[in-house]
Amino acid sequence: LIENGLPVLTGNEIEKWKKLIDGALATFDLGNAIRPTGRIAIRTGGILPYFGTGWLIADDLIATSGYFGKSLAETGKDGRYQFKMYGDTVASATIDFLVEYNNEAKAIFDIGECVYLSESEDPDVAIFKVKLPEAGSGYHPLMLSDPAADIRENVAVIGYPGHNRLDAHQDDIKRIYNNIFEVKRLAVGQVTDLGSDRFLYDATVQRGCFGAPVYSLQTGK
Repeated sequence: LIENGLPVLTGNEIEKWKKLIDGALATFDLGNAIRPTGRIAIRTGGILPYFGTGWLIADDLIATSGYFGKSLAETGKDGRYQFKMYGDTVASATIDFLVEYNNEAKAIFDIGECVYLSESEDPDVAIFKVKLPEAGSGYHPLMLSDPAADIRENVAVIGYPGHNRLDAHQDDIKRIYNNIFEVKRLAVGQVTDLGSDRFLYDATVQRGCFGAPVYSLQTGK
């Protein structure tokens, strides 16, 4: 769980990961990765919004997964990106950089136009405009890693795991998350495999983490 911008470790492997987390907080200021990661809410006129995760890739741009972004935007007949229509309703979205456990404060900003939406063969990315406060607000873009990762590199996934009662293994899911969902979390894991333009990792994530950044605890990127 994230409380007041900092990770609060829970579970059976606290001691295993505490040194890594403390090192990242001291060396790279892990908080700088936690702060600009937020929960995206896409509203389509239904009762409940769709939730996912986004993060600052530039001062006025957020990145999320292309799969999730396609719930908000699409390519129009003129080749330009546009927000989707759901019946008579134009989809809209906001991002809240808080939504923390035991914290009712909010940091909500409107999501603007789509500037990139991946095609089927491209890496799964969508990028949108977002208007933040003036400089000094504490929200800084994440630094991108190059090369992407190493095998067995320790990483943290920052996102907002949700819960669906139709998911299998309900008892396990509730136990792992202590029945607390849809708040900001940090899940520690490792890179398990590398490809030419992607990598696999092993960490505990759940729906709601679409678009979550995978942060290296060894490089701070």
